[in-house]
Amino acid sequence: MCQVLSRLACLVVSLLICLLSWSNQYRGGEIGWLDRQGACTFIRVGSDMRQAEQENPPVKKPPSLWEVLGAALRRLSPMYWEERMLFGGASDRELLKQTFFFPERQRHPFGTHPIFVLRITHPMAVEVCPCSTKGRMAARFIRQGCTLEITGKVMDRRSYLIEAFRFPLPSDPAFWKPLSFWGKVPETCLEPVQGP
Repeated sequence: MCQVLSRLACLVVSLLICLLSWSNQYRGGEIGWLDRQGACTFIRVGSDMRQAEQENPPVKKPPSLWEVLGAALRRLSPMYWEERMLFGGASDRELLKQTFFFPERQRHPFGTHPIFVLRITHPMAVEVCPCSTKGRMAARFIRQGCTLEITGKVMDRRSYLIEAFRFPLPSDPAFWKPLSFWGKVPETCLEPVQGP
């Protein structure tokens, strides 16, 4: 117990010495602190700090999971979805069940449309809307030639967000498992539909 107290007292004395030294040195543009051994260390602030940063550049941030996986991502569970993500392959039959009106008519029994993530209120409470190449009832669109974030996929055509038919993502995996992840739409690629 005595050893712990003496070590604690030594640490407190070292801290006081460091603080007193720091208050004296601060006018000179130095800051002091105690290292693990109890020694007081000083660094000079101001123009010398820039020089120190140049000598020891900051460590690069490791790439995010999205940057690492990038174009290799094909399927993505809804718990990882983010706003403005775009997915292809939503079955027209399933979309019709969810929206009651979209698409207006099915061209063939296995037709699909992309879906766009509008809002996420909870990891499993995702609001989406279908996308179409026809702009009826659309207020915004994703412009042609847009490079999607994460995957680098380039949009080969204009895709209108049919937000009038928004719906909550069904919890049934049969709806979202077949969806293929296209990427995340940058804000700059979302444009308003101009009136006639």
